[in-house]
Amino acid sequence: MNAPPAKTTITQTANKRHDLETQFIGSLAGAMVDTLQDAGWLDPAVFQDPQHAELWRRMQVTGPDITRFWDICSELGIRDSVYAAMSQTVSWQFGGHIANELTRMAWLDRANTSMAALVKATVDGDHQTAALLLEHLRESQPKAGQAIRVRDMSDAGVSFLEMIGSASRNILTGIPLLDQATAGLERQNQTILAAPPATGKSALAFQIARNIAASGKTCLFFSLEMSEANLFARAACGAAGVTWLDVRRGIITPAQHTAVERVTGELMFALGPKLLIHDQTGTDLAQIWQMVAQTRPDVFVVDHLRFVADQHGENENKRLGFISQRLREVAKKFGCHCLALSQLSRSQKERSDKRPILTDLRDSGELEENADNVWMLHVPADGTSTVMDRNKVQAELWIRKARDGVRDACVNLKFDRRMQWFE
Repeated sequence: MNAPPAKTTITQTANKRHDLETQFIGSLAGAMVDTLQDAGWLDPAVFQDPQHAELWRRMQVTGPDITRFWDICSELGIRDSVYAAMSQTVSWQFGGHIANELTRMAWLDRANTSMAALVKATVDGDHQTAALLLEHLRESQPKAGQAIRVRDMSDAGVSFLEMIGSASRNILTGIPLLDQATAGLERQNQTILAAPPATGKSALAFQIARNIAASGKTCLFFSLEMSEANLFARAACGAAGVTWLDVRRGIITPAQHTAVERVTGELMFALGPKLLIHDQTGTDLAQIWQMVAQTRPDVFVVDHLRFVADQHGENENKRLGFISQRLREVAKKFGCHCLALSQLSRSQKERSDKRPILTDLRDSGELEENADNVWMLHVPADGTSTVMDRNKVQAELWIRKARDGVRDACVNLKFDRRMQWFE
């Protein structure tokens, strides 16, 4: 026997939604207070009948006023049909349950519409469109009606005691002045480290990663701009007292070459599997999620946000906001910390006071909103003229946002550009 045509199934679904709408309006008429309390969250857009939608929208604003309710019904020309719905509704006490079912059916109808577009994108090999459609369906899936345990202060107290009893809630950066100001990197949180290009933010992030690995914890470093060899070269050459440029130019002495090899071995032995590096271009959020799930680091670093491959939203502002929010979800999901690097806008250079502020975050005010902490690195112009003098400079790390700390605090550091090291 052949299956019934799809049109019949869609018609049956539409009829069921209409019946549910009628029952909901009947419940509203018969038990207005209970229905408004239990289903006040219901979006009028789920109604197929525009008059039912308008009646519900007005009552959400008006509240449980029975006189006003019937006046609105008369204005809309549906008084008789609403009275009939009230009379035919078996029980007026299930307005909340009917609202949940209406929401689910409206989502299924949207999903059914999206399936045709999803099939087309799959056939066309349009991975990006297919991924966006699937993500939209996932995000729009109704949450109302799902069982939720409401936690009380006893639950919160237990969580707090577990938190303060855990020695590993915070991960120290290994930079004493920074740890003193911030208490380190808190699990399930996100920090944005921002600075202009060529200021040393990657060096600072990699130093923090090395310190974390040296302490016995695991750090996963997503180097999306620089290869793992170049990243390692900065660390090894700096520790050996030479520059990577000198090595590439072939002007180091045999003793310095030996020192670089020795330091390379020491770093490999000391950090080994505790410092993980991923340097593949085109890395997207799904891959980041998978690698964090696989390696379970204490901290993961993204250098930097603009090089995460996902395309989302109509502009760069929305794209970076979406990426930062998803990275924060990863940190929360896996109980680790996310340190994400970002650039500053050029507006900073146009002010007399060059010290960075939150509005200097490039392309996205949403970064500030999503982050638990925002650190901004500033290296003041020192006016020195020799290369040797410029190798060691004063640096300011401004804590412009701290969800649980002091804002606008400044950590004064010294940056040795030759060694690629802050202290």
